[in-house]
Amino acid sequence: MCTLRYALYRLLVQGFRRCQAAASFRAGPLRVGTLTETRREFFTGQPVWTVDGQSSLTHPEGYIRLADEATGGLYWGQPGAGDIFWETRGFWG
Repeated sequence: MCTLRYALYRLLVQGFRRCQAAASFRAGPLRVGTLTETRREFFTGQPVWTVDGQSSLTHPEGYIRLADEATGGLYWGQPGAGDIFWETRGFWG
């Protein structure tokens, strides 16, 4: 159960991210570190990583999905490391 306000908020955010993904600059599946996404979840759009037949929403190499505050773009990075893999381009800025 959730409030109507929260449900409308989630629908708005989902639509916002779908528009952002449609304008993505990537061609083909997302590659982060040494892994390539196998598919995406329908509602969240989050990539699913498969290693040795096991599927996971968390990246097995420790990368996490972040949003850039300046542009609104989504990227994958490791805490304390300089590697950044952009998933979408910025939506503003």
